Amino acid sequence: NAITTIASQHKEAKYVYMTGDIIPHNVWSTTKEDNIRSIQHSGSRFKEILGEKVYPILGNHEPHPANVFAPPYIEKENSTEWLYEAFFDAWGSNLPPDARETFLKGGYYTVSPEPGFRIIALNNMFAYTYNWWMIMDPVDPASELEWFASTLYEAESNDEKVHILAHIPPGTPDQLKIWSREYARIIRRFDHIITGQFN
Repeated sequence: NAITTIASQHKEAKYVYMTGDIIPHNVWSTTKEDNIRSIQHSGSRFKEILGEKVYPILGNHEPHPANVFAPPYIEKENSTEWLYEAFFDAWGSNLPPDARETFLKGGYYTVSPEPGFRIIALNNMFAYTYNWWMIMDPVDPASELEWFASTLYEAESNDEKVHILAHIPPGTPDQLKIWSREYARIIRRFDHIITGQFN
C-alpha cells in the first residue's frame, strides 16, 4: 500500500505531509462514528509505519456531513469540535501542547520540528465555498488568518524558513474571494521566508 511504499522507498524523508481527505468520498454514506473510526485507524497506521514524522491537516471530507466546518462559537451539537478532538487525539502525538489549543479552536497549528524551520498547517475549509457555515460568517470565523500572519511574523523574527500545508490550493474558484485576497496579501508580505506550500 502507499504508506509502506513511502516508508520503504523514501527512508531519508525527514517529514511526511498528510494533506487531508482520509475519509472515503461516498459522502452520502458517511456517519460521524465511521469517520472517527477511519481517522483513528489511519492515524494509528501512519504512526506504526512512518513514526512521528507525519504532519497532518484536515480535508473537506473529514467532517460529517462533508465540507461542513462550523465556526468555533457554534454550540456543541452543531459544532465541529468532535472532529478536531478525534483528529488531534489520533494524529497529534508529535505536536507541541500549544498546537492542541489552535487545533481544537479551528483545525490549524504550527510546529518547529528543528531549529530554523517551521511548519504552518492551515484549515482552509473556512474559505471553502461548499462549507455552508461561511454564508453566515465568511471573513475569518476562527481568526485563522490573523493567527497565520502573526505566526509568520514570529517565524521571520526568528529567521525561520516555513512550509505551509493546506488542503485546497490557494486561489482556486472553490475559495471565497475575500479569504483568498487576504491570504495572498499575507503570502506576499512573507514570501521571502516561505519555501513551500503543500496541498
